[in-house]
Amino acid sequence: MRNNVLYKNNYDPMRQQWILVVPKQLRCDVLKSLHDAPTSGHLGFAKTYDRIRRKYCWPGLYGSERRYVSHCRECQRRKSPPQLP
Repeated sequence: MRNNVLYKNNYDPMRQQWILVVPKQLRCDVLKSLHDAPTSGHLGFAKTYDRIRRKYCWPGLYGSERRYVSHCRECQRRKSPPQLP
């Protein structure tokens, strides 16, 4: 903990990396900024998850992010339906 902010030490053999543990009340803001923002491009689940986990963590991050992306109206609107081969 530094300056009343909790960090997690993420093991990386090349360097020590500290990842911010996001409190519940700020998780939606993180998801919005890394998925919905114009610079984020509404990437799919895997790419958004990868972007989040590099800097942030919280219990249940995987499920939170999966639900958020699957309920994103913009992604549902743009995503084309599956095509038969």
